[in-house]
Amino acid sequence: MRTATLTRPLAVLTALLALIVCVTVPAARADSRIVLERGHTDAFYVVIKDGVPEVLVANVRDYYTPDDTVFRIQASTYSAEHELMGPFDGPAEGYSSVALENGWFEPGWSAPGFHDVFESLRVDFTQVTGPGRALIVGNSPLDEEGEENGARAAFLADGTYDVIPGSSLPILGHTHAHWFFTHAGEYQLTGHAVGTKADGQEVTSKPFTVTFRVERNEQDTRGAAPAQPSTEPSTTPEPTTPPAVEPSTAPSTQPGTSPTAGPSAPSASVFDTNEPYRLTQGHVDLFSVVAHNGALVMAAKDESTGKMVVRQPEDVTVVVSENTRRDFSGQVASTLVSSGYFLPESGQNQQEAPFPGWDSFSAEPEFPAVDLQFVDVTGPGRVFLFSTARRGLSSQLVSGSYELNDGEVIRMSSPSHVHTNWLFEKPGTYTMTVRTTGVSSETGQTVTSQPATYTWVVGETAPEPTPSATPSSTATAGTATEPTAAPSDLPTGAPAPSSTADAEPTSASSDQPMGAATPGSTTTAGSAGVPSATGNPSATPSATGNPSATPSATTSGAARPPVGGGAVGGGDLGGGSGAGGPGLARTGAETMTLIGLSLAILTGGSAFLAARRREA
Repeated sequence: MRTATLTRPLAVLTALLALIVCVTVPAARADSRIVLERGHTDAFYVVIKDGVPEVLVANVRDYYTPDDTVFRIQASTYSAEHELMGPFDGPAEGYSSVALENGWFEPGWSAPGFHDVFESLRVDFTQVTGPGRALIVGNSPLDEEGEENGARAAFLADGTYDVIPGSSLPILGHTHAHWFFTHAGEYQLTGHAVGTKADGQEVTSKPFTVTFRVERNEQDTRGAAPAQPSTEPSTTPEPTTPPAVEPSTAPSTQPGTSPTAGPSAPSASVFDTNEPYRLTQGHVDLFSVVAHNGALVMAAKDESTGKMVVRQPEDVTVVVSENTRRDFSGQVASTLVSSGYFLPESGQNQQEAPFPGWDSFSAEPEFPAVDLQFVDVTGPGRVFLFSTARRGLSSQLVSGSYELNDGEVIRMSSPSHVHTNWLFEKPGTYTMTVRTTGVSSETGQTVTSQPATYTWVVGETAPEPTPSATPSSTATAGTATEPTAAPSDLPTGAPAPSSTADAEPTSASSDQPMGAATPGSTTTAGSAGVPSATGNPSATPSATGNPSATPSATTSGAARPPVGGGAVGGGDLGGGSGAGGPGLARTGAETMTLIGLSLAILTGGSAFLAARRREA
């Protein structure tokens, strides 16, 4: 009778622990998926690890395994009258990422440094499921005559918009686009990255799955749409590797009755190098606002080398070559100029020409809004800034003008990352002296940076200074140089994303706030600024801008992976705070902890009951 008495509790204990493992562990994994809904995000952030592409999700300062994340498209993005000429003949009903009421969330794609290994890179989609259609669209580009005809730009290889099994997305550089979903519900996109070498050999990554969760708006009274057709992927998607990304900054301010501080002096610790650099192509956040020790600093975040390098504006010469010259007719000719040197907001030619923009993610959280003030603009001709995010031309300047003159202001009322169309009327050398102003959320004072001068050489070659592909070894604290050893599980591929080599969406939303990851609800982003040598993303939000409820766990800000192997580095540009650590492996580790704990309890309980039975 004694043996039976002891055996019964053992069986009960075993059953209970089995129930815990079977029920609690899957629930823990589901609960710990990172929900991303704001800020600079790359849904397809491709690094090269041991010669093989690997797909991560990059958000703010963190990297995640795609399968462990969910992109939340808020209900406020719904409308029955979205303008999407091209994929639709008339008003389109559904949910568009560009319509986010407060903030900016348009997941993009990037693969810094991939040209070191591959001639070309693409993402092939093998399986797509969801309650409706999932589309990738851009702004309306100018046609050959310089006319904005309303048809949205397409990014998929076949010139279509719908992401379906068999779709292919070429990665030409750092790009962001608008996502459109016809119905609310959960969409899953499964695929893999494919790199093509110079000899034609293709190298394929492990499969990955990204999930978009589109929240239903109460005004959407439609029934469910038929599920999107899909095909089975050849293998089961697996997670990739660790995370961490880059910092973020902020937007615009009106000097009012708040006290005013004198111009803040630039700090050497903000910059990775002080060598002259001739920028002829690639993504650059030319007017980057950085908060450092309570001061504001103008910088240039350059990704043209395949790594993130924070440069002093005076060290950079932006070269706009003769092959960017084009003739216009139609609206551009009648409103602006009939010919000139043109850099499109889409960034589609960023492998051959500069793709300049501006961002303020490295100024937050202390400066939630900033203005860019153009103190002096000189050159042989006029300079125009304009967007085609909506029908017709739209201005990026507070004055509503298209022409960039002395005294013009670009306002960022929340952390933003923006690209726009640039048009220079004549060849020659242009200079732009720019300063930034913002109100400190800590002191209430209006802070103004020292003015910085940017130089453009248009339609001719610039002098040939010795470029620095990597940050100077003399960079001081706050810049992030490469540590001697890196976590073994971090990808060795490319740097983290920049803000928005966004083909049009960037300019579409000029007031873009910071973003944050969050498990279950939305976790705040980790810290760490823009690491100099590791190719950090150029614009990324900081820990404060995290909308949403308090996360159940805080994502860590692991160091970002460097390009082409090597150590991982992390630095700080003055934005955000948070603990460092491997963020990618966290969800799996939590699951293993639960399993280990359950097994330990089971083993201990079994040993105890067995001992009692022997005594009996």
